[in-house]
Amino acid sequence: MQNVTPRMVGDVDADGKADVVGIAYDGVYVSLSTGSSFTARQLWSTYWGPYWQGWPDQELLPRMLGDPNGDGQADLVGFANSGGYSSPAEPTAE
Repeated sequence: MQNVTPRMVGDVDADGKADVVGIAYDGVYVSLSTGSSFTARQLWSTYWGPYWQGWPDQELLPRMLGDPNGDGQADLVGFANSGGYSSPAEPTAE
């Protein structure tokens, strides 16, 4: 399933701790590190999912964590047929 719904580790909140980022069918979920455990998962984006968002395969259209804007937070970066994309690390507004 890593090819369809990948899991990654990176510091998305710039606190120096590695957080868990998982791409599910309905979007991107994040569990923030407390230093000794992780918070409950939170939906951070409804984009980047495998099927209806157009990212069906990690080998063909890879998604990874990086910091393209240099703010110290790991952002989601993806490469599609039409070019490269990134989303800043921030939770979805509720």
